[in-house]
Amino acid sequence: MSEFGLRKVKMRKFEHEVKEKNIIAAILDTAPFVVVSATDEDGLPYSVPLCYGAVCDEEGVKIYIHSAREGRKVDLWRKEPIVTCVAAYLYNNTDPEFYYRDVFHDYRCVMLRGRLTQVKREEFRSKHGEAVQAMLRHYGRGPSHFSVPHYGWMDVFVVTCPWEDVSCKAEGPMADMKYVKFPEKGDPPVTDPNEYEWFMCRKYFEKPPVAEPAGAAPDYPSIAGPAKVEASRILVETTWSDKGEHVDVDAYPLLLKEGGKLERRYDIVFYNQTETFRTEGALFLEDDIENTLGVEKYCLDLDKLAADYESVALMAGVYNADALGKDLSRTAALRVTLKDAETGNLLLSYAVGEAPEGKKAMQIARIVKAEDGWYLLPEEKAFDKWLIPDVFAQYGLEHWRE
Repeated sequence: MSEFGLRKVKMRKFEHEVKEKNIIAAILDTAPFVVVSATDEDGLPYSVPLCYGAVCDEEGVKIYIHSAREGRKVDLWRKEPIVTCVAAYLYNNTDPEFYYRDVFHDYRCVMLRGRLTQVKREEFRSKHGEAVQAMLRHYGRGPSHFSVPHYGWMDVFVVTCPWEDVSCKAEGPMADMKYVKFPEKGDPPVTDPNEYEWFMCRKYFEKPPVAEPAGAAPDYPSIAGPAKVEASRILVETTWSDKGEHVDVDAYPLLLKEGGKLERRYDIVFYNQTETFRTEGALFLEDDIENTLGVEKYCLDLDKLAADYESVALMAGVYNADALGKDLSRTAALRVTLKDAETGNLLLSYAVGEAPEGKKAMQIARIVKAEDGWYLLPEEKAFDKWLIPDVFAQYGLEHWRE
């Protein structure tokens, strides 16, 4: 929830989202101008492009702007000081021999919402000088490179934007500061890959574990063969314990079409994509690092899935397995359990035996549609790679980006 009582909406194509504060700050330093939008008398946006300077700290972003002391935009700002800002810039390559990260077109965009206030020069410690210097610095000017007459009649304002009201997006994933600046004439081409695999599988919170250990998991009886699922809305819990250091297992369903084929990459929910955007039949609920260690949960509405899908693969993979040198054999008691989402009552459970050595991801089981309903099948498949796009390829989707 933002400072203004507004719930932040997750970016639908999360791989376009930039969350690193240092990269957002660098993008703001590069954009040529900012568009500030206020609300007019009819409740419509009134937008004006302005020169600006940006200062970022741990609390948020300050957008410094200047204006004449009178005028329509200033009147609107003083009447309703909550404004939105957009700073953006574009790369459009016209040379077929010169690509930027293997694409012709790329962009950067920072969107902010904040409270606009005047920075009064005459007030003690008003930071008026800091504001002016931020604007000069943004355009490569020194501390004294301003027009004295101009300085005399302008007013300076600041839009204070907390980080929860700042979002940033780019055409391709940006794991490194070196991608912020687009190449100019004479610069060597940037040919690094777009790192979609890294972006697809990064943790959305990117912080140390905050969850508490789960404690001993219930020893539910495990099915030995196909068993009917006696509920339409089910809670799927994937649980495990550790052999030593905690293993961060990511659990997710793959919604499969005829022949067990994954048709599009949106047919999945996991920690970074909590909704499928194509159906209301799946919703990710809890990641073990943020909620309870050794437990991940998502919900499936089998009635809603029935029209479009024939089965659901219940998956588990070790997050960042290669860098951490871990695989599923470092877990114990790996299990998937189905509960009635309405009552919380146990429906079915399947326990993996000894998790496979050297395998970093696996299908624990499948839920399969039949003429008389849905069945849980204890059907295991283990994979050498943990990255979700690599797992996609095992279900027929080789080009995951739409």
